[in-house]
Amino acid sequence: MSLSLQATKRRIESVNATQKITRAMKLVATAKLKVWKTKLENSSYYADNMKKLLTNVFKSIENEEELINDPSLPTLYLVITSSLGLCGGYNYNLFKRLLPEIQKNDLLLVIGSRGVSFFTNRGYQIDRTFEDAFVAFDYTVARRIGNFILSEYRLKKFSKVKIAYTKYKNSITFVSEVEEVLPLKVQKENGISEMIFEPNPKKILDEILPLYLKSVVYGRMIESVVCEQASRRNAMDSATDNAQEIVDKLHLEYNKARQSAITQEITEVVSGANALK
Repeated sequence: MSLSLQATKRRIESVNATQKITRAMKLVATAKLKVWKTKLENSSYYADNMKKLLTNVFKSIENEEELINDPSLPTLYLVITSSLGLCGGYNYNLFKRLLPEIQKNDLLLVIGSRGVSFFTNRGYQIDRTFEDAFVAFDYTVARRIGNFILSEYRLKKFSKVKIAYTKYKNSITFVSEVEEVLPLKVQKENGISEMIFEPNPKKILDEILPLYLKSVVYGRMIESVVCEQASRRNAMDSATDNAQEIVDKLHLEYNKARQSAITQEITEVVSGANALK
């Protein structure tokens, strides 16, 4: 019986140690989430205004076909995943949303080591990886990725550019999205006077398009990190609660075993005393 008590006590100590780790990771994720949410709010304002400006310019382009590549070309997917685990179904939900859409000849640009491992292990051809993009992430990283995508698009290596990322709704709700960012699609409305641009809309578009694409990449990367940290915080919160439940059950088991051992010892003493009479 003493061996059983010792084993239960060791399990309680082990679960308590794990609970301390999950609680600490929850606090770290909560602190990071607050920082990244502030960055998301700042980047969203810039991206929204850039899109409005780009929309007005695009409406004034006379020959839109010049901006559209051959539809028979493959699609480029920029897939934003995490480089760390312990974030619940964050990566899994994105893969589940994306896989049915990818065709055999489509191109993949993958951010995050989790995405690289996932696609490599399943035999997908990855055209370029950015595994360490979030190690020292800032706008220069998004600018490098955006410049690469735009240069390849202008060389007509693919027909479309889509970003697969996780959209943030609130601290417990995240939605996996696949957003088409190129070619630009703007619905022209009748009866609305168009703006006058100088020198000309096409030249202005050439200058604004790189800024727009980089702002979108930057914003989607930040939003993905926000979802990752929120998902990790929720996962660690659940793990901490589950650990507490296990500890409570082990304490109950330990107390029952201890009570049983004491009862047995008392019974043995009483039996021995009766035998001496």
